[in-house]
Amino acid sequence: MVEALLYRTCRTHVRYYRIEIVWNLFTEASVMVEWGVQGGAAQRSISCHSDLRCASATADRLRTRALKRGYQIAGDSPAAWASTCRPATKSAASVSSSNA
Repeated sequence: MVEALLYRTCRTHVRYYRIEIVWNLFTEASVMVEWGVQGGAAQRSISCHSDLRCASATADRLRTRALKRGYQIAGDSPAAWASTCRPATKSAASVSSSNA
């Protein structure tokens, strides 16, 4: 239904934080949160709310908290934030010394 994707670039990896509001089978609005390191196992949390207004308020609080912790809002597609991940590269000196 509604999704916010945030990311934070560290020295060697990209961390992401995804917040989504969806309807569940019991006609409740659920806030699904997923976070982790790109390419690693994700952690998930789901909270159910009686109406969309409460779910939206919860999602806004989570988004604000993530922004305060240094996450940035990603572009419209996952490709926009996936392109920010650059694998750690070895310096030329460390590569030549490991080959010797």
